[in-house]
Amino acid sequence: MKAALALAAAVFAASTAHADDFAGKQISWDNDLWAKGRTDRWYTNGLRMTWTYDTEPRLEPTRRFREASRWLLWEGARPSLGYGIGQAMYTPRDIERSDPQFADRPWGAFLYASLSAHAENPSDSRDEFRATEVKYGIAGRYAMGEPLQKLVHQVVDSPEPRGWDQQVRTRIGLQLTHARVYRIGDRPLNDMLGLQVGFGGAVGTLRTHANLNAALMFGDLKGSNAPLMIGNEGDFVAQDFAKRAQYSRPFAFVAVNGTAVAYNYFIEGRTPYGRSAIEAKRSYTMVVAGVSLPLQRLWACLPRLVYTQTSRSSEFRNRDGGKEARQRWGTFTLNWDRDAPGNPCTLGAGTR
Repeated sequence: MKAALALAAAVFAASTAHADDFAGKQISWDNDLWAKGRTDRWYTNGLRMTWTYDTEPRLEPTRRFREASRWLLWEGARPSLGYGIGQAMYTPRDIERSDPQFADRPWGAFLYASLSAHAENPSDSRDEFRATEVKYGIAGRYAMGEPLQKLVHQVVDSPEPRGWDQQVRTRIGLQLTHARVYRIGDRPLNDMLGLQVGFGGAVGTLRTHANLNAALMFGDLKGSNAPLMIGNEGDFVAQDFAKRAQYSRPFAFVAVNGTAVAYNYFIEGRTPYGRSAIEAKRSYTMVVAGVSLPLQRLWACLPRLVYTQTSRSSEFRNRDGGKEARQRWGTFTLNWDRDAPGNPCTLGAGTR
């Protein structure tokens, strides 16, 4: 716990160490109450904040990470760095029961700090985007799932969650995530359609998986559709803060994702009553649809709003052969992109 808090403090210290190089910031919030059916189960909430900077970091640890990230990005690349903090929560279907629920996924939470690097292909084509990230934090009781969920449910007058004493045991979370996106058919024309394909994965003490995805973007893209990172429980959300003309116009997108799973601690991990009597599925599919709305066109100090709906096939089955239903959640993401010269709301480590 002390190590996780120290890393979170280091994230804030590092993010303010080169405030003059600030490129953008982002707040992303997943919740299953914002999706069709308004359920309150399984992956029930995810909150993440990221600050992104462009130039050479001043602190030695982040400088070393930037150098190491080039092994997964490009030799000679000058990646942007993102400093983040976040939390993910998981609950069974019935949150009002305090007894062990052997036939459902266990309670769990993950509180973490993150450091990411991303860059476009340095060639003239710039048709490829890569990103890599390291998360470090803690899962279990010290991840603050219980007090935060109880507080939110009290504010919105939802049922009190009663089963957090049954959550997965405490474990240090160390995750490495990597993703690549290839933009197909970009050209300097006023095109209205963009196609992207990509792949990625994560390896670590909590989750290990690999995925393939494809996406279509619709709108006035001006021949340079922005890279779309498929969010999967906070693994990645779009972190590109380049000053793209596309971000000043509304656009929509739809994406499909197929994921192969080797391990998921939040399904297979031990709890005070042992392991749940469920079996993790080794693959699932997701469909993501969303829209990006440039609120900054109304007032320069407003962010760009991205809203998405995610539908994911079941991640586990009961060992007696029963299957669980699809998981759905909605996401609101606020992006304060890099400001144009002369913008009265120029952003730094904080906002005016």
